[in-house]
Amino acid sequence: MKDTIKINGLEKALDKIQKNSKVRTLSCEDVFKKLEALQKELNIRLFKKDQVGLQVRITVYTKVASCYQGMPQATFVTLEKGRTVWKLVDVERSNGIPANAEVLNISKFQAQVMAKITSDLSRMYVEIED
Repeated sequence: MKDTIKINGLEKALDKIQKNSKVRTLSCEDVFKKLEALQKELNIRLFKKDQVGLQVRITVYTKVASCYQGMPQATFVTLEKGRTVWKLVDVERSNGIPANAEVLNISKFQAQVMAKITSDLSRMYVEIED
């Protein structure tokens, strides 16, 4: 899957936003690896046709000790799922979060997630009866 992922403008945007940053940065390869893992999870929970419009933020896992003064900055890449490709929405430096990725608009997709779960469960139920 890594060979097929191509996000227009990602490398240029990462270089521009991270030009003075040394830690908690992302490379294109990091983004593709995390996106590949996220895509596998999304495929379990949503049909591919229902993933269109889904927005995700990929970042560097950032967890610091409570005695740390201030919030460390990390790079965030926001992507939106199109019909066949992921589209770059934004690249920014912001306060880090203790996660590799987050889905921004999952509440819009609750009905589709439930439909997939119901569909999967009904198939399992039929298989048990036979």
